[in-house]
Amino acid sequence: MPGKGRLDRCTCVAYGLLVSARRVKVMADYYAFPLWPEAGLLLSDELRRQLEQWGGDYTDTLRSNGYAWPNTTVQTDWNERGRRLAARVQHELGTDYEVVFFDEVTQTTEPVQPS
Repeated sequence: MPGKGRLDRCTCVAYGLLVSARRVKVMADYYAFPLWPEAGLLLSDELRRQLEQWGGDYTDTLRSNGYAWPNTTVQTDWNERGRRLAARVQHELGTDYEVVFFDEVTQTTEPVQPS
């Protein structure tokens, strides 16, 4: 295969490799919409609103607690809400997208399975 580094879609098709056309990460960050990248994604207004609320809860909760989770229950509940939202993102975007979720509890990125 040609060169080192990232393979583009054409190279992968030429070599018979299966790759996702697009990758979207669901991950909260302070004062940010929790999809990376966000631009151009066709999602329902309701899902966008819920993602914005989830991201805002991250900022508000951590900011009001010295940038730490107040307890593991709050963190786990918030994290599970995000995982469910990530599954909805995958469902709405379809199989042309690879959606991954950043797990705040384990500090790992995990794939979201298409439904």
